[in-house]
Amino acid sequence: MSTTDAAAPDLGTLALDLRDVHQQIEDVRSQLQQLMFGVDDAGFLWRPEPNRWSISECLVHLNVTASLYVSAIDRALPAARPAPSPDDLPRRGLLGRWMLNTLEFPIKRRFKAPGAFVPDNGKPLDEVVPEFIRWQVQVQERLLASQGIDLWRTKVRSPAVPLLKFSLGETFAIIAAHERRHLAQAEAVKRRAGFPRA
Repeated sequence: MSTTDAAAPDLGTLALDLRDVHQQIEDVRSQLQQLMFGVDDAGFLWRPEPNRWSISECLVHLNVTASLYVSAIDRALPAARPAPSPDDLPRRGLLGRWMLNTLEFPIKRRFKAPGAFVPDNGKPLDEVVPEFIRWQVQVQERLLASQGIDLWRTKVRSPAVPLLKFSLGETFAIIAAHERRHLAQAEAVKRRAGFPRA
């Protein structure tokens, strides 16, 4: 399975914040490849407990989340202002730092996914994994489209809690951190006793 279908862009002119998250998304693609090694359809759909997600459900959740965040970013970009300086360093507000801290390891707090983000059921491997890779490409395309934009003053409404807004730079970082969190959850499923090996 290849996770490098898209041509590598020239990242030399990207702002530091965008360059960093772009690499994080590349790392997510590598993490996916490692996760899927030795996993067949049975393992992909296997639940460690009745109320715990399968690998499939973890990835379906990430696909749904990516689709909602990409749409939110697309709504924010037309109103974006130019960056005051091409060398602007990453900035994080209190809310953005709190959100990132809750997502990053070690996991300090668990949340129930909002209704729109909950996967209905597990879906087959050959449907979910290619869709996941496509959404990574979509996110990276928005990163490239954000070059020269004010990543701090451009606000994106949270798809999970519409009353909240994060900066565009924070939003990209949140997407990457959220994906790492749930890929780690999927890896934990694979390590559970009873997991059906291919």
